[in-house]
Amino acid sequence: MEIFWLIGASQNGHSQHLRNVFNIDDKAIHTLQECLGETSSQSVVVAVDRIFQGSSKLDGDAIQHFVRALCRVSLEELSLSSTPRMYMLQKIVEISFYNMNRIRIEWSRIWSVLGEHFNVAGCSDNPNVSHFALDALRQLSTKFLEKGELPNFRLQKEFLRPFEIIMENNTSYDCRDMTIACVTNMVQSHSSRIRSGWKNIFIVFTVAATETNEGIAEKAFTTTSDIISNIFPKQFAEVMDSFPEAIKCLSEFACNNHFPDICMEAIRLIRFSAELVRKNTDLFDYEPEGATTTTTGTENIPSPSSPIGSPLHTSNTSPQHIISDNHRVWAKGWLSIFIQLWSVISRCTLDVRTRTCMVEGYL
Repeated sequence: MEIFWLIGASQNGHSQHLRNVFNIDDKAIHTLQECLGETSSQSVVVAVDRIFQGSSKLDGDAIQHFVRALCRVSLEELSLSSTPRMYMLQKIVEISFYNMNRIRIEWSRIWSVLGEHFNVAGCSDNPNVSHFALDALRQLSTKFLEKGELPNFRLQKEFLRPFEIIMENNTSYDCRDMTIACVTNMVQSHSSRIRSGWKNIFIVFTVAATETNEGIAEKAFTTTSDIISNIFPKQFAEVMDSFPEAIKCLSEFACNNHFPDICMEAIRLIRFSAELVRKNTDLFDYEPEGATTTTTGTENIPSPSSPIGSPLHTSNTSPQHIISDNHRVWAKGWLSIFIQLWSVISRCTLDVRTRTCMVEGYL
């Protein structure tokens, strides 16, 4: 299809491009041009685009086969040693947009294939390929986050995982810097819509926290600090599930001895996070699954038919319920804080350990 498009377009320089890339001589090009003589460039482009636009009409199984085939062709294009082609990678981005309105379970299956392909492209040694993949992921993520996330779904976590994989495996400074920039942009523009994706965001920044490059570490910490200081207090219920990852991220910044100022500020943010746990204990205790009835404020009032002196109904204040609540806030909140403080004390320099011990004493 790419060859036909280039031939049909008949633009200057395309003949030389065809000879170099596809090993087609002038005679073969002339023959193909004669065969396509009655086909205008616009009609070829429209015909090709209709193939991909029509993918939104395929059923769940068919679209999976389609994207697998596209990914195989794209891998062959990207594996060219001389000049990797990104024609099919661009088309994969397009069909992602076309099919984003599918039901969640179908889209999850599609992304399980496409996400792996973006992992490969984003970790490519060729900077043009990796940058193109990251920019495509940024556009897709922005569009996907605009849709929000339904309760009990974790599609954001699946969708944002390629950023995590690329940050962990691509050693290029430019690529890692671009990854931080993409994630920062998502936080700044769609923080109110992020739910399960917070875990991936903090994992990306945790990897950046181990950087020796000041530019990457500073950018990642600036965004992390903004999340903890400004977003956590306002949206603690939404980010609570990612609280352990957030504290882990701060502890890694605290242990990066290359940047003492960041270390001290990270310790302060851990203490600030502990204050948030203390103020939001009720959110840790809340369990929607157990709320089978609605509290009206009259549960402890006996009915007129109840005998005088009969005990009041106080099931919600039983000792077992209180112990369970305390266990949840400990497991989800305090345990993460104390584990990471211990990690900082065992790994860091004396001044950081001293500051950490002061925080532990405060808690």
